[in-house]
Amino acid sequence: MSRWTRMQADSLDHVIFAGQPRDEHSAWYWLISNAAWKDTTHRVRGTVVKVPRGSIFVTVKTLMSEWKWGSGKVQKFLRLLVSEGMISTKSGTGKMSITICNYSKFQDNSDKSGTRIDTPIDTETARKRHTKDTTTPLYKATLLDGREAEIYEALGANEKYRANGKFIVLSEPISWLDGGCDFDLDILPVIKSLSQANPNIKSWKYFSNAVFEARDARLAPAPTGANFPATKSQSQKKQSSSEIARQMANEARAVGQ
Repeated sequence: MSRWTRMQADSLDHVIFAGQPRDEHSAWYWLISNAAWKDTTHRVRGTVVKVPRGSIFVTVKTLMSEWKWGSGKVQKFLRLLVSEGMISTKSGTGKMSITICNYSKFQDNSDKSGTRIDTPIDTETARKRHTKDTTTPLYKATLLDGREAEIYEALGANEKYRANGKFIVLSEPISWLDGGCDFDLDILPVIKSLSQANPNIKSWKYFSNAVFEARDARLAPAPTGANFPATKSQSQKKQSSSEIARQMANEARAVGQ
């Protein structure tokens, strides 16, 4: 009979593993745990593409960052997985689509006898039994859509603290997305701007107020009337988020002086 071991999707992201390169086993597990657990969509260069269950959109750069490997090692390992029939890959959208072959073998929610296996990734009711803090990691693959490398890159010089265990847990950025913040219009501009102003940030919480203020500014209804346009263009909304980020950066500089 098949044997199951229940593991949290981010169990290998614990602080004790911070900065350490993954072995091939944990790299394989990373692909499985970050693959879409249900059919979803992903934005690639402004285009929304379908992501079937068991697939993930990533770049080699993302895998290099997550696994702490060089480019050659990443590509060699992917070729090995393809040759063994464990994954299939497809390029052409600016990112690589990786599909886990026989994904249901690893994430199916019932055994051969038909007995339901209550896995945290596939079971909606299981999520509802937990608090927000314990369920947040389950949404990592769905909300971040493999864009972890971009959010770490936005930290600039502050990413150096990641090696000391800072910024490892992504529950705070996930809560921004869950709260309606846009990754490109709110989150990245704020992180980049505040990080440029302060190279000694050691927590995601430092950005929270500015991120939500950027969201509020972007979503605020435009004044209506004879002297005001009825709507804002997308570029104007993006500018509002950037202005909030710049304002927060200026305040940070003022405090430091």
